[in-house]
This record gives sequence, structure tokens and C-alpha cells, in this order.
Amino acid sequence: MEPPEPPPPPPHHPSPLPQQFTCTHDTRKSKILTPTRALQCLPSNFATVNVSAGCVHQCVYCFAAGYRHSPADGTICRVYDNLTEFMEEELASGRRPARLHLSPSCDPFQPIPEVQSVSEQLIRQALAHHIPAHFITKGVLIHRPFREYLVAHHEQVFMTVGLITLDPALQTLLEPGAAPPQARLAQAQWAVSHGIHCAVRVVPVLPGVTDTDAQMRALFTAIHATGVRIVSLSYLFLRPHVRDALTQAAQAHPELRPALAAFEHSVPMKLGGRGGAIEAMPAEWRAREYRRLVALAHECSGGALRVKICLCKNMDLPDQCCNCDMAGPVLSPAPAPVAPAGATKEQGAPLPDLEALVLPAALTPPGGDEETCGCGEGAALGDTMLSDEEDDAQPEQQAAPTADGDSCAHGAGERPRE
Repeated sequence: MEPPEPPPPPPHHPSPLPQQFTCTHDTRKSKILTPTRALQCLPSNFATVNVSAGCVHQCVYCFAAGYRHSPADGTICRVYDNLTEFMEEELASGRRPARLHLSPSCDPFQPIPEVQSVSEQLIRQALAHHIPAHFITKGVLIHRPFREYLVAHHEQVFMTVGLITLDPALQTLLEPGAAPPQARLAQAQWAVSHGIHCAVRVVPVLPGVTDTDAQMRALFTAIHATGVRIVSLSYLFLRPHVRDALTQAAQAHPELRPALAAFEHSVPMKLGGRGGAIEAMPAEWRAREYRRLVALAHECSGGALRVKICLCKNMDLPDQCCNCDMAGPVLSPAPAPVAPAGATKEQGAPLPDLEALVLPAALTPPGGDEETCGCGEGAALGDTMLSDEEDDAQPEQQAAPTADGDSCAHGAGERPRE
């Protein structure tokens, strides 16, 4: 009897990203181990660090792309080269956060080797100083030695996988530069199997687009199958830039229009009780829909999935929401590694071939040593990381266009992302 054929590998990423993008280099000008402010789901003694300005994932719902001086088209990513030096100096001076959190305004593992290298160095540096590290990503960790390093330090590593849909077509529309859903699920399963704290963040949920019963059942079932047991979620909140981006995308893709139609009944809201107003679905509507989603997660997992509704985004629903532990639980022992069926205790769970799941080599940025952006000018990036709520007070403003019509990211400050 012939052995069964192995399951087919996840499909290659059909990314509509531009085949060339600019990866530039810059240096931070100020301290990096700054305390977190105004986010109830992130303890104030956690330090947040952004490894770059700009993100090639190009998520339609990313509000960071709407803040002033942010690279507008997703083709520019500036990597900070001096973060490890700054971090070492600050640690030597006595500044010691309870945890390092990467990366609120850009994905620390977007498909750019320079970005991943800086992220890896910072995490290694934190763990070497016995500081737990957390990262949230919609990408794939492409370097096997680093994955093995995380496994060796699994008790101090916290990982969150961003995942809002399993539909490949929807994912390509909403997150064209991010890793395929199946690659993210494989990475979550790998993390759980090696005892790494791992959660899945379903943010944002798009009304009428990604929140149907069929979509959410498939998503919760797949998450449960990875061994992940914590899911945080929150519905979309519309800032002006996100509304514009979604409206533009919906013109060519009518399947996105139900989200905009839902917001015809939106109400103004201020995250954190301050800052500029955004559009939110009414509290009563969100409360009802969150109950539905929690019930679906319970049904699909036999009660195993614990769903956390993000309090820092839904402060008007205090009885229904909680600290979503966006940077991992504050106090919790690491789960015991779980070996897959057929593996011995000594063997443990094998590392999956995640390298096969990343973006095609054609997307490797040319001229990785470039020091300038498209306008030919050097860049001096802003150094102040504002929280989501704090940044609501800042007006949205696109980067000034250059002579050829493209946008320049000069002065691009670091902004949180959805």
C-alpha cells in the first residue's frame, strides 16, 4: 500500500506589491525605551520600540499611514540602524522596562531583511538582559537560527499573530504585502508547539466583510487548531485616512462596500476620551456583535478559546471589555511545549519550513544600502512615539509630494498602527 501523499504547501503569496520599493537607513535621535502612555491594554512599564518608519504590508485599514509625513504609498521603509546602540546605553544607565514591545507603528517582521535583522537584534538584546520581549506581526520570521533562539528562550518570548480573515482574496485586498493566512497559522502552531506564549489578534473586524458567521467560524476553527487559546478582537474604527483608503479600494472591489455602508450609522467617538474624533459603530451595535463573535468562538472551540475585547478601543463598553494583553500576559508561566502526533518527547515539534511561505524573492528591495528616498534628499525621522489615543490629537496630513508626484517621508514620525 502506497503512503498517502503529503498535504500541498500553502500557496505562494499573490502579492500586488510593487516589484521595487526603497529601503533606506536612518538613525534615532532620542531615547527608545520610553514608557507607554494612555493605552490601558499596555502596562506603563512596558517599552515600545519601532524598528522602522513605513511598512510595505500596505494594509488598507492602517491608520498610521494617515499621519503627517508618513510614507503614503507603502513603497518606502526607513530602518533605524542605531537602535541596538541606544538600547545598550539606556540599559547601562539603569533604564529597565518590564518588557520590550515591538512594534506599534510598523510590522517588525515585514518582508524586508534589514527590518527583520534589526528586530532580531533588539529581541536578542532584551533577552540577554533578562527582559521579556513581545512582538506582533502579520509577517513570517524568515531566519531559522532566530526561530531556534526564540525556542531556547521561550519562557521570555511573547508573540501575537495578526489575522483578520482566511479568505485569500480578501486578505490580498486588505493586506496586500502581508504573509498569507496559512503561513501565519503555521507560525502560530509552531510557536505553541515550542512553548512560546502566542495569541492571535483579530483587529480590525470589518462589519459586513470579515465578520460574517461563515468567515468567523472558519477563522476561530483554524485558530483553535493551532493550539492558540487567546484571541483579542475589536471592530474597525474609521479615521479620515482609513475612510479614504477604504473608499478608494471599494470603488474597484465592491465586496468591501458593506463596511462603508455599515458606517452610515456611525457615531463620533474619541479614543481614550480625548484627541480627534473618529467614526465608530454605535456602542449598542458593537456590544451585540461582540456577544455574537464570542459565542461563535466558544462554539467553534468547545469553549477552549478565550476572547478578549480590546478595552483601549472600546472604553464605552467597560462591562464587556478587558485588558486584551496586546503585549502578552503580565504574569503567566509559559505553556509546556506540545509535540505533534508521531514526535517523540526528545524530538519535540519540528520547525516548519517557513522560508517557503514568505514573499517571492522578486520583492527583495533593490539598492538596500540606499541612504535617500525617492526625492534624493536625506531624511531626518521624528523620534517621538505617540500612542493611538495621544496621536488622535495630531491632525492627519500626508507627506509633501515631490516633484515627480511621489511622496517623500521626510520627518516621518512613528505612529501606531491598527
